[in-house]
Amino acid sequence: MKNYFIANGEILNTNMSIEEIESQVQESLDENTSGMVQFKLKEVSEKEVRMFFVRDFDYDSDTPIIFDADVALITGVGIGAFQLQAVGGYPMIYPLKFAGKNFYTDVTAFIRFYKFQLFEETGQLVEHIGLRCYSDRILMQIILMNVLVACEESQAVCLAFRRLGHNAYSCDLQECSGGFPEYHFKGDMFDVIANRGGILENGTKYFLDGNWELVIAHPPCTFLAVSGAR
Repeated sequence: MKNYFIANGEILNTNMSIEEIESQVQESLDENTSGMVQFKLKEVSEKEVRMFFVRDFDYDSDTPIIFDADVALITGVGIGAFQLQAVGGYPMIYPLKFAGKNFYTDVTAFIRFYKFQLFEETGQLVEHIGLRCYSDRILMQIILMNVLVACEESQAVCLAFRRLGHNAYSCDLQECSGGFPEYHFKGDMFDVIANRGGILENGTKYFLDGNWELVIAHPPCTFLAVSGAR
C-alpha cells in the first residue's frame, strides 16, 4: 500500500526505495542549503516512516519548539508560514514568536501544520507524528493506523480507510463482496483481534508487528436492539 509523506517540500511515498527517497530529498536540500544539510531515512514501511535531518543549529532540546529554518527543511515552507493568513500565512502556526534572529512555533502547532499540508497535498491522514529537534539533527516519526473493520463483508468502510492511507482490513464470517480478498479475514473477529491477524481470504497469512489501533464492529442489528420484539 502506498502512503505519502513530505520532506523538504518533496511529496514522497512508501513504495519508493530508500535510495530513491534519500536521493530526491538530498538533491532538493543541496539546492536550497548549498549542501549544509544531510537527509537520511531510518525506516520506511506501510505503517511507519522514520527520517532525520543532520544540520547545526543552536537548540535547547528540552524546549518543545521548532524554528522557521527547520520548518522549511521539513515542509519546504519558509518564513511565509509565520505570516497572517490574510497575506498567505497559516493560522495553525501564527501568531509570530521571535527569538533573536529566528521565528519559532511550538512543536504541537507545527505537527498540526504538517498534517494539514500532507492532507491538502495528498489526501493522506496519519495517526501520530513525533518530532524532536536537537542542536545537530531533527528526528521525525510518522505512524499510520492499523484498522480492523469487523462484521463487514462489503468492505465499504475498510476501503475508505485504505484510501486515506491506513492499514485497514475487514473481517466477517462471510466471504467479502467488496472485491479485495487480500484485505479480508474470513473468520471470527475475536480470533483476528487476539492474534493480531490471521489467514486472509486469498490464503495469505498476515499478522501485525504491533496492535490494532482502531476496531470498528458492525454486529447484526438483531443483537443491538429489541425494537422488533413482540
